[in-house]
Amino acid sequence: MLKLKIHAHNHIRNILIPFSILSILGNYKTRLSESEEGLTGALQAWDDFDALFDTLNKWLKENEAKVKDHELKNSLDDKKQQLEKLKVRFEMISEVF
Repeated sequence: MLKLKIHAHNHIRNILIPFSILSILGNYKTRLSESEEGLTGALQAWDDFDALFDTLNKWLKENEAKVKDHELKNSLDDKKQQLEKLKVRFEMISEVF
């Protein structure tokens, strides 16, 4: 009878261990899939950021060149006109941000 109990115990243990391992592997697979999805999302967000950064950088360089591209004016009227142009540009930039 003792041999039968030991045999039954060993048989049950041999059945349960693979189920336990399968459960651990299933959990591991689930965590790996979740990690992969998270990394894929992070890579997409980074690509989106890069695209927006490139667009903003191009826009900034264009506007920086426009602001810096002006001559010093001699007369008060010319200076006032130039100031108005810069105010318009400032308003345009302020609307963006």
